[in-house]
Amino acid sequence: MKNPAMDEKNQNGSNGVHSEQGQSGYGSHVPGEGPGWGHVYRDPSTGEPQNWQRTGPVPGSPCSANEKAFSILSYIGILWLVGLLTDRDNPTVIFHVNQGIILSIFEFALTFTLGITNAIINGVFQFAFGGIGFLSWAGTAVSGLLSFTVWCVIAAYMIIGVVYAAQGKKEPLPLIGNLFTVVH
Repeated sequence: MKNPAMDEKNQNGSNGVHSEQGQSGYGSHVPGEGPGWGHVYRDPSTGEPQNWQRTGPVPGSPCSANEKAFSILSYIGILWLVGLLTDRDNPTVIFHVNQGIILSIFEFALTFTLGITNAIINGVFQFAFGGIGFLSWAGTAVSGLLSFTVWCVIAAYMIIGVVYAAQGKKEPLPLIGNLFTVVH
């Protein structure tokens, strides 16, 4: 027994989806234009031309891909410069650039303070316990633990900022995010 749907498919060489003109597909081809990218099809029900190529972000979407990428880059070292130099007119990107600048300043201040603190700790332990073998190494252990803690705090702030940017949120970083605004 023959399947009528298969016979129709074999006769027309299509998948059975037809426009009003009897051609297969979702719309009829505009005469005079060759195949390839950028040719226009007409809607089978209204006859209006359809352009399936997007030139910008979808209207109503929360943010574009560039906006999200620049926002995420803002929290990774000094890559906030990318967003600042390329998309300065976008308020979302500028918000995240400001947060990235605050994070960079916080990171510099914390690292500078850590260097001085580690030098003092190592100096005290070397001076006080220099004659006692393993106790002189305790300063190195304490400064290493302190360094690890500082870098974990900086990494946590970076992760929080990247997550906020990826979600499209304009929320300041905890504790340091509302200190000041650099770029308006």
